[in-house]
Amino acid sequence: MLLNINLRKISMIKFNFIKVLFAMILISISLFLVNCKKDKETETTPPNLPPATSMVMDYSNFSSSSIKYTKDADSLTYKNHNWAALNVGVWNIILTVGLAVPVASFHEAFNHQWVKEGDNLWSWTYSFVAQNTNHTAKLTAMYIENKSKVQWDMYITKDNIYSSFHWYTGFSAINGLEGEWTLNKSPLEPTPLLNIIWHRNTSTGASDIKYLNVEPGGTENGGYIYYAVTPDTPLDATYDIFNKGQNNLINIQWNRTSKNGRIKDAKYFLNADWHCWDGNFADCICQ
Repeated sequence: MLLNINLRKISMIKFNFIKVLFAMILISISLFLVNCKKDKETETTPPNLPPATSMVMDYSNFSSSSIKYTKDADSLTYKNHNWAALNVGVWNIILTVGLAVPVASFHEAFNHQWVKEGDNLWSWTYSFVAQNTNHTAKLTAMYIENKSKVQWDMYITKDNIYSSFHWYTGFSAINGLEGEWTLNKSPLEPTPLLNIIWHRNTSTGASDIKYLNVEPGGTENGGYIYYAVTPDTPLDATYDIFNKGQNNLINIQWNRTSKNGRIKDAKYFLNADWHCWDGNFADCICQ
């Protein structure tokens, strides 16, 4: 009798073991098929272009039109906001001019269809206008790092001037939430000039982008401007500007809706305090 019970237990254990083993095999096969499907999809489907904002910083809150001038009879001053606007404006002018060609080339890519050139290689080829001159662009993309990232490379041609200049390269996460670009200075000086690092959160609306000077041997190598948006905070936008040559950091924070904000610049104000402005850009006491 005892022998029969033990045999039944052994048979039950074997049966349960076989069930578990069979389930594990099924799970393994399912995962294998899913991974094969994903691999197949990335082999035949081109990656999505990074967002246009991955290369262009938002300067709209500190355009030249936002600078206020004090009239003789006006008791208000706008020094705090104006100093913030002037510093942001300098970067805006430098980058708008310096990045005109690469920015235009990237933005135009969204208007064109990709072509599959080979295994794990796609390209977008098209014409565009920058600085009132015709150019031709070729943007290529390929999956890297076990297909968790995408590598981007832009080659630009200007008729009778330069051909297939490798103006910038970049990497982006396959989910499109972060990445970076490295831009060369110009066809005449094909050396690294600017590193752009960007992040975004499509759920919260938060984002940030940083332009970092990486010019070899340049006096401003290491200087940067950083812009971040943090929704649902009192001051929901930030600029940090670091002048490497002067070893000076400027912090700017403001509310994108009400327009009030503050600035900290120890070199200009001769102290490490915040200096504020109200919704009309007039200087006010920081709360």
